[in-house]
Amino acid sequence: MKEEKLEKKPHFKIKKKTGYLLCFATFSNIYVCLLDYKRKIIITKTAGNCKVSAKNNKREKIALHNILKIVEKLNDYFEVYKIKYIKIFLRGYVKRPILYLLENFLERYNVRIISIRYILCEPHNGIRKRGKRRV
Repeated sequence: MKEEKLEKKPHFKIKKKTGYLLCFATFSNIYVCLLDYKRKIIITKTAGNCKVSAKNNKREKIALHNILKIVEKLNDYFEVYKIKYIKIFLRGYVKRPILYLLENFLERYNVRIISIRYILCEPHNGIRKRGKRRV
């Protein structure tokens, strides 16, 4: 297997050693995106692309122990971009154990969590109200 050589890309800016993590889960996968201060996606890691299991099994992808493998892969990017602090954004339905494991594994790699924010569905322009719920 070839090893990826990570290089810092100049169009991503990290200020004050702070990065952003966007976490969300679908019914079949867990997504963790690392963002710069302008909220541009640096890298997206999922349970599927971290080669969690040999089979492409839905149950194994959504399992909680996969957070460890995702954070292990993200740790390389924390070192390249010299990120020491993280702000976490949670979107949609994220289970509490996923957040708990994410906090523990980030502490293991000496990355401190500054804040945790829950994001509801927001319109693209940021001004309009949310749409009414359709039943």
